[in-house]
Amino acid sequence: MNNKIHKHFSEIKKILHKSDSMILEIEKVSNLLKDKIKLKKKIFVAGNGGSFADASHFVGELTATYRSKKRNPLPFILLGNNQAAVTGWSNDYNFDDYLVREFSSLASNGDLLFLFSTSGGNIKQKQSINLIKLAKYAKSKKIFVISLLGKGG
Repeated sequence: MNNKIHKHFSEIKKILHKSDSMILEIEKVSNLLKDKIKLKKKIFVAGNGGSFADASHFVGELTATYRSKKRNPLPFILLGNNQAAVTGWSNDYNFDDYLVREFSSLASNGDLLFLFSTSGGNIKQKQSINLIKLAKYAKSKKIFVISLLGKGG
């Protein structure tokens, strides 16, 4: 157990060491999100499992109060939140296609897709296939995609 903890903290140290270069990327993402909000575009967010929970919290903070009760809600939409639709489509058709179906009914030109995935998505290992399909669909519609991915995603 001690070895696993040590390995985990070593990985964190590596990430923190790279943080200066990551600041520029974070600023780019922040500016892109601000631009989309100013243009009154929608920002769609998706994930699976724990990443879905992270996505839900992220959207909740931005549509609710975050720092101030006085600010306007931001146009963030959590995909896959309608469990009746998700389970109905998944039961009758295919889970991997549901997010594309939902997204295609809501997204417009200029909107943005934000993905969370700790598995990073992997076709060979059949991980987050629904998110891979969603990203491909968004790109085919010229909708910008931001991804926070693990495992080399």
